Amino acid sequence: MAITAAPAPFRIWPQRVLIAGASEWSEPGQVHDALTDVWHDIVSLYGPEARMIVMHADEETGAVAAARDWAHAHGIPDEPHAVNGLYRPGAPISRVRSMVDHADFVLAFLAPGDHRAKATALLAGRAGRPVRRIEAP
Repeated sequence: MAITAAPAPFRIWPQRVLIAGASEWSEPGQVHDALTDVWHDIVSLYGPEARMIVMHADEETGAVAAARDWAHAHGIPDEPHAVNGLYRPGAPISRVRSMVDHADFVLAFLAPGDHRAKATALLAGRAGRPVRRIEAP
């Protein structure tokens, strides 16, 4: 029996890359290089139709700002997860957990004394997400 119809195209879900970054990160070039490497890996693995989304905590400085700038410069959508001024006990932890749950990969930019990025990387690792840790120079 001959097959007459072509198979349906395979859709690749966007790969969400979570940025866990120190607000004091002073090397935007390292952030840009790491994101370029991840983008290359995604395209190599899934093909040129693969899409990427840069997730972040919507901070104005440091690694997150550099990641957002890289995304905008390359036409990659970014997905901010801002606090919006709301606070309740446990809110920061639940927000980070939600971001980790929706991430496919985590880039952690770790500076001395930055416990938030380290905690996010640890949480992501425990959740089974691949984590690439970049230590401050």
